[in-house]
Amino acid sequence: MPKRIRQYVWTATTGFLIAASGYATASGAEPAFKEHCGKCHARPSSVTRSFAGSEEQRKKALDGFLATHHAEDPQLRAEIVGYLLDLAR
Repeated sequence: MPKRIRQYVWTATTGFLIAASGYATASGAEPAFKEHCGKCHARPSSVTRSFAGSEEQRKKALDGFLATHHAEDPQLRAEIVGYLLDLAR
């Protein structure tokens, strides 16, 4: 296979895998958001809108907020924060 075609195949494959991994992360945490947050916050965007700054600042602020807002478990918080930040991109 010519080098140029291999490069196209490799680029397309890695792009697909990166996109699929992001989707899997978001969709895997969606049930956690719905179970723990969705009762009061029907739209995830209504939660993320309140947190401004860089992605790292938003991550830290969301984690701190959720620690005192019905998500004391660090693993649960990480899933929900990741889900919210993925949706905000």
